[in-house]
Amino acid sequence: MTIRNAIVLVLHVLILVVGVHAQADHPWASEPYLGLSVRDTQHGPVVGWVYPGPLGGESFTSKSGIQRGDNLVSINGKPIDSADAFRAFIATHAPGDTLTIVYRRSPDAQMNASVPIGGEGGDEVTISATLSSKDMWSGTVGRGLGDRTIPLPRRGEFDRMIKEHADQLGVMKPDDGLGALIKHIKSVQERSWDPNTLSWVAHAFQKPLALDGIANGIDDQIAPIRSIGAEQSHTDVDTIIAAALSVIDFSRDEIRAHAKYETPYFDPMANAITLMRTMNESWSVDPAQAEAQIGTIRMSKILIRNELQDALARLSMYYANRLDAYDADKRSFVEAQPDWGATGQVEDPTNDKIRFQLIGGTGDNTYDLSRADYSMIIDLGGNDTYIWPEDFDASEHGSSHVIIDMGGNDTYRSDSAFAGPGVGVFGGSIIDDYSGNDTYTSTMLGSMAMGLFGIGIILDRAGDDTYTNTGPESGWSQGVGFYGVGLIIDRQGRDVYHAEKLSQGVGGPRGFGAIIDGGGHDLYQANGPSYGSAYGTPGVYLGMSQGFGFGVRGYAAGGVGMIDDMSGNDQYIAGEFSQAGGYYFGLGLIRDHAGHDLYHGNRYGQGFAAHQAAGILIDDAGDDTYWSMTAASQSGVWDESVTLLLDKAGNDSYRCDGLGQGAASMQAIGIFMDLAGNDRYSANPGATLGQSGGNSYHFDSAGVMSFSGFFDLGGGQDIYPGSRTNDTAVNTGARNDQKPQDSGLYGVFVDE
Repeated sequence: MTIRNAIVLVLHVLILVVGVHAQADHPWASEPYLGLSVRDTQHGPVVGWVYPGPLGGESFTSKSGIQRGDNLVSINGKPIDSADAFRAFIATHAPGDTLTIVYRRSPDAQMNASVPIGGEGGDEVTISATLSSKDMWSGTVGRGLGDRTIPLPRRGEFDRMIKEHADQLGVMKPDDGLGALIKHIKSVQERSWDPNTLSWVAHAFQKPLALDGIANGIDDQIAPIRSIGAEQSHTDVDTIIAAALSVIDFSRDEIRAHAKYETPYFDPMANAITLMRTMNESWSVDPAQAEAQIGTIRMSKILIRNELQDALARLSMYYANRLDAYDADKRSFVEAQPDWGATGQVEDPTNDKIRFQLIGGTGDNTYDLSRADYSMIIDLGGNDTYIWPEDFDASEHGSSHVIIDMGGNDTYRSDSAFAGPGVGVFGGSIIDDYSGNDTYTSTMLGSMAMGLFGIGIILDRAGDDTYTNTGPESGWSQGVGFYGVGLIIDRQGRDVYHAEKLSQGVGGPRGFGAIIDGGGHDLYQANGPSYGSAYGTPGVYLGMSQGFGFGVRGYAAGGVGMIDDMSGNDQYIAGEFSQAGGYYFGLGLIRDHAGHDLYHGNRYGQGFAAHQAAGILIDDAGDDTYWSMTAASQSGVWDESVTLLLDKAGNDSYRCDGLGQGAASMQAIGIFMDLAGNDRYSANPGATLGQSGGNSYHFDSAGVMSFSGFFDLGGGQDIYPGSRTNDTAVNTGARNDQKPQDSGLYGVFVDE
């Protein structure tokens, strides 16, 4: 081996080990910030977005008057004729400089178009604004990875096959084809590195044709959780926490060794709760509270380590303490106190606070969690009721609790927002229920298996259980991690999960939220009626649930949300933006391992993604039915995002509207794969079945099209609409020479 080859080999090994290197934070304090996004159009530079900051931005509009679709004319008397000229002019100034901005509002302007449109004519308007610093008004997106590294992604089983078909059909090598698109998708992530970027989300952009490898990697990480048995072990909580933390790129030792820091924000808990309330109604920060909410996001890197450190200390000590007390004293407690039992005291290692422990007997007990600081309870049996009352204040009582219930048909009810069974708000909580047909119910936000800068877990080991979070104030429930971890682990039984919005496996920024269900014919429903369609569609509801990764658009990268169902004939019913999808650097995943399953959804569903995100739906077995209404579903994807729907076996039925069954638009990648069976497909003509939609969003700047891949590889006699037939391989779509950005390119349809 030559010296040169040896050096190349060493460098190659180092790259494999290190992956993406740690990066220094950007020094944004001295950089000017106006909060105006501008794009080039045929009518000149046009406002695309107005962010909170000097202009009082409210997304499409602003307090200063300038709005989306307005034509920029000049700044400080200098004509602005392009988006680059605008950015260059701002870059020559400093925070504190005052600008005089002239804009024009054409009568032909279209503020609400998918790409804002300006126009000719219209009166000129003059406003003034003082530049601020970019640091003050920026979240974590774009700041770099900080002290973190991202390892290289896994290989996918189908990556090479997809590229070979694309090459054979002539869509891999064109200058605007799949090869160039893959590089562009990777660059989208690299421009937006966030200290809280999760490895799995990064991998979706680094290897967008290998999403099955990502799903398998997450599957390996959560496998130890599935091993939790019907009998309790002292190591159960450690097993769960270690697996969950690994998904959000933390280890227990790393958290425990972290040095705590003071933060400059007066009440981080209140600010974080306010941010989650806003995100229940919006896609980004509240302009009226933007400074506090952006500040919380900016400090999240410190806050999450601080608070997870406390959560780990509480859970480890409380859980072990309760088991030790039960093992040593259960006989005397049962004989002496058949109902409530006895109480004791234990010191909280995180703040030296005295907290009360309670052991309840075999009667039907009712526990008011605000009556005293009962953060540790063992109940030995009976049909018990646990209540977090309406006036429960997590900042006063603390949200941390360990409840171990040994038997009975129990009820866990929360009447308070950001408090309830398995809710860790700046703390750590676990419900460990051994048996019985249990009911978990709430009508409030953040009230069931949710971790907000904390860890929240419901472990239900047996029984046909019901989880309900509905009503106009519901949401962020049933397995939600928002800068933390929220899990429902239900080992067996026919379970019902009923919610409306932002529930059933949702991962917010640096979060992992999941339902891991071990068995039974289960029902997952998140479909109104309290939250209407995001598009005003009558009779349709906004879900944002069932395996949904969600970022704060413009400010914070999203996390991982998932449903992992091991067996049974399951039903998934949901509204818009639901069933294995992501939004803004989030990753949503459904993995159903067995059974004849039904997926029923609406716009953006069943393996979807929008605005720089990823979605993966994998069904391993069974004769499954997929039915989605309206648009963007069944690996339908929009705007620099990537998706995979992979059905491995069975005679399946698929029905969708537009942009579905392997269809991508706006510089995106959508892959649909069915590996076996006699399948039936129904879809509207156009951007479906391996054909792309338009690409106007980024064509001028990126110069690439989308890629849509449809692969039915199981043989069999499949039924297709229109001109699609068995045993064919064709490229799809056509170039629009007059408006190339509207070309439905590129795509492949393969049946073999």
